[in-house]
Amino acid sequence: MPRITRKRSGAKLWLGVAKEKINPTLGVPLRGYPHGRANTGIGLDLYARAFAFGNGPNKPAASLTVLDTIQVPDYITAAIRRGISKRLPSLKPSAIMVAATHTHSAAAAHFFGDSLREGPVLPKNPRYLKVLVNGAVNATVAAWKNPRPVAVRHGITQAHLGHNRRVLVHGYARNEWEDLEGTHKGYFNPDVNVVRFDDVETGNIYAILAGYGCHPVTLGGFNTKVSPDYPGYYVAMLEKATGAMAMHIATGAANINPIRALRATPQVTKIMASALAKKILAILDRTTPVRLRPISTRVVPLKFRMRTTVTPAFEKNYRPRVMAGHVPTEVQAIHLGDLALVSAPGELFAEIAMTVRKKSPVARTIVVEHCNDSMSYIITDAATMEGAYEVCRGSMSENMERPYVAAALKALGKK
Repeated sequence: MPRITRKRSGAKLWLGVAKEKINPTLGVPLRGYPHGRANTGIGLDLYARAFAFGNGPNKPAASLTVLDTIQVPDYITAAIRRGISKRLPSLKPSAIMVAATHTHSAAAAHFFGDSLREGPVLPKNPRYLKVLVNGAVNATVAAWKNPRPVAVRHGITQAHLGHNRRVLVHGYARNEWEDLEGTHKGYFNPDVNVVRFDDVETGNIYAILAGYGCHPVTLGGFNTKVSPDYPGYYVAMLEKATGAMAMHIATGAANINPIRALRATPQVTKIMASALAKKILAILDRTTPVRLRPISTRVVPLKFRMRTTVTPAFEKNYRPRVMAGHVPTEVQAIHLGDLALVSAPGELFAEIAMTVRKKSPVARTIVVEHCNDSMSYIITDAATMEGAYEVCRGSMSENMERPYVAAALKALGKK
């Protein structure tokens, strides 16, 4: 691992960080694949990780909390926001961002709408729901107990560790989950966004935020150990190397898989995590200062037209929310200056994430998918015509790209 130097600079931002374990008890089912499987123990701990941002030591202005789970439906986000606001009254619910790493080897408090199987919809898990909500609330509140003045730096490196799992044949797509031969030609964005927060008083790296667009599915359906998949492993490597707390966010991974995927044991997981950690550590000293302004947040309503015919899982999950044929949700942005985080309420295609980045009025824009809601796959207009799993079995609407991009740009402040 490279040696990381310490750089001092001024700051206008305050940050507190904390994490709390959110492991399920033995036997609680793992979600993310067509067949259910009871967990047989902990492969690597799951966490709720929280960053609490402030404009001063007594002025919390926004928070980002990321859970090692597959999704965060709207009701989980609402419960977490209520819990945080109750204990931190000055932090408004609209300033609280909640996301999932989307690991497929963790328990879930809700049914993951796996429409490959037309069987009965599984019930919610109220006990584990409590673990998730309490973990997220406790971590966020703990983060703000000891905020530090920080300077912020940002950089982008590249890690060619994934591939587009949608392969076109005569204009139609089929899914190929691995790409061992390196033949898949679909769009894949190798960018890794890296945000470094330095403690102004000590000069040490205080926290690291890293965003990468690749499904956490190095572990497959035959794995029965609880695991955050590669994000948890590389984050732990960053923390060991720097002494800082690290956080992973997914940034446009709906149609992107690891080159090697769906394994029963974590050997491939550790190899991918190590490669990603090395890339991030190597760029930390080449990040550039972020121009800071007082923190602001914005929430923009968004709605998707629901398909008239959907699977039983989607019927149960989304039909109660339908209003005039549309399912309402939201897009949220946290502005730190010339760096902004913008949410995507589901699994976002990589192409759409890049469109938002390119069109954003904020110089350094990072998309956070699986955030605040779980609107299934947010697909491109082109994919609608190509078919395959993400479209035919995973999307609750056929017109999602343009409404989402418009809402995201509005949240980012584009006129």
